[in-house]
Amino acid sequence: MSKPEPVVLLVARDGLTHKLLTALLQDECTFLGARTVAAALQLVRGRAPDVVLLDDSFEDLPGLMTTLTGQSRTIRTIVLAQPNRPGTRLAQLAVLGPVVTKPIDNIAFKSLVLSTAHLTDAGEVGAEQPTPSVPSYVTTRVLPVERGTGK
Repeated sequence: MSKPEPVVLLVARDGLTHKLLTALLQDECTFLGARTVAAALQLVRGRAPDVVLLDDSFEDLPGLMTTLTGQSRTIRTIVLAQPNRPGTRLAQLAVLGPVVTKPIDNIAFKSLVLSTAHLTDAGEVGAEQPTPSVPSYVTTRVLPVERGTGK
């Protein structure tokens, strides 16, 4: 029996980010996207994601993640950061999970998302979750993706 596809939720305001990451990840996972906090909350209530890709353009990212995850479930997070955005402090964002700085390298990013999603597959409910083996910071760059190729 094959593993179910991981569910990945992208919370980002920028339409281009949604377009690029949808093209990159749609063949490997169930990909959900939200451009507002309200839309993200609605999606999380309908189907809990394994991984949240959270853009740093939102205020109070730790508070946003607490709202999205509630108190009962840990959802792994990858932060998408614009290092030259005023007020961005990569070390502060890293408490939420790995920080990927823009631009993003497609292959490294896809690998990071999928390996992070599969860390939630710990067998039984309530089983001890393994510690993520992903780096705190991943500096990468975005490359255009041909639809359906994943490359």
